[in-house]
Amino acid sequence: MEQEQKPITFGKIMKVAFGGWKLLLAITAGVMVVGTLAINFGYNKLKSTYVSTFSYNKSDLNANMYADGSDFYYTEIAFKENFERVAASDAEFASINIDKMFNSGKVSLTRTVEGEKETPKYSLSVPSQYFANGSQAAKFFDKVISYPIEKDEELLDKSNYESSLIAFDSASTYEAQINYLIVHVDSLLSSYEKINKSETVGVSVSSMISNNVAQLTEIAGESNVILKNYLLTVQQKGFVKDYESEEAKSFADTKESLIAEKANNDARITELKATLSGITSTQISLDKAEEILESLSERNVAIEAEIAAIDLKVANKGNTDPAFIASKAAFESKLASTKEKLSNCTESYVKVLRKSYSSTTGVAYDNSSVVQTKGSISIPIAILLSLVAGVVVGGIVNLIVRRKEFQK
Repeated sequence: MEQEQKPITFGKIMKVAFGGWKLLLAITAGVMVVGTLAINFGYNKLKSTYVSTFSYNKSDLNANMYADGSDFYYTEIAFKENFERVAASDAEFASINIDKMFNSGKVSLTRTVEGEKETPKYSLSVPSQYFANGSQAAKFFDKVISYPIEKDEELLDKSNYESSLIAFDSASTYEAQINYLIVHVDSLLSSYEKINKSETVGVSVSSMISNNVAQLTEIAGESNVILKNYLLTVQQKGFVKDYESEEAKSFADTKESLIAEKANNDARITELKATLSGITSTQISLDKAEEILESLSERNVAIEAEIAAIDLKVANKGNTDPAFIASKAAFESKLASTKEKLSNCTESYVKVLRKSYSSTTGVAYDNSSVVQTKGSISIPIAILLSLVAGVVVGGIVNLIVRRKEFQK
């Protein structure tokens, strides 16, 4: 008589699958180790991304400019050239393939500003597969992100703020030299005003600025009155820096133009006076005509002074009078001394910038670490998933190996 086959119950399946505990344990352990390694060094490496969220503690960068007033474009941070610069700066980064990184199209930089006066926040992300580990990525990110800070420091150099003084040396006329000094003073005063308006300026910086402004005022005078008096001295004394200069060579042409301008003004003045005699005081055009007449008259006075100055300069060519020569030499010495004093003022200005910069410089990261890993599976979760997978695989193998026990 044929033996009746017993039904296979769920309990029987569990008993067979997990009964051979030695084989189950071995397979589970093997799958768990392999699975954890595969997730950590395979899946995570290909799918995860290193992300750094940060802001700059620097008022000029937050206002989209560098220390010298030039524009700061935040996209410069994620330029390939910046990444290449950092990669070449340290042997530790030699394994990082910048070309592949950028060819992937997955290098991302975003900027957000929540409020009008809020500090901009930036987020830089790069696939983790291009780095050996998180430590290397953190060092690399920090150097990439610090690029605007480093550039700002480089711009805090005295030579970047002396263009007017450099032009002073090559100017061919005293008037041009004096005007370059005036421009320089105005530039420094304007910069100090901007710094003082900054919300981050400290007491010590503010005190330095006050002292420096007082020094500038002592040299140039209120509203540059001392420097403007230098211009009057040149005109009244008839000083010419170089009779071979274009300005000196054109004295005759300039005088002719001024004479023509004055003649034209005289004609218009005569015409306006004749017109005014026919205008009643109730007419609107009366004020306008008188305004033009006054302007023309003032210009004519200035023209006469300019012509007289040209005549004096021409007459002084070859002037060997000892008093004149000594006076001119003293003036040149005073001009050179003023230029040197203003150069020292520039050094003082740079010290203010450095002081202001040192109190606010740096990068602020949103997290305690430079980079965060996004899109990866953590080690504990990887172990748990691998453990479950190991148990399942071990159970299936047990079912296959111990299948005959279903017949008992």
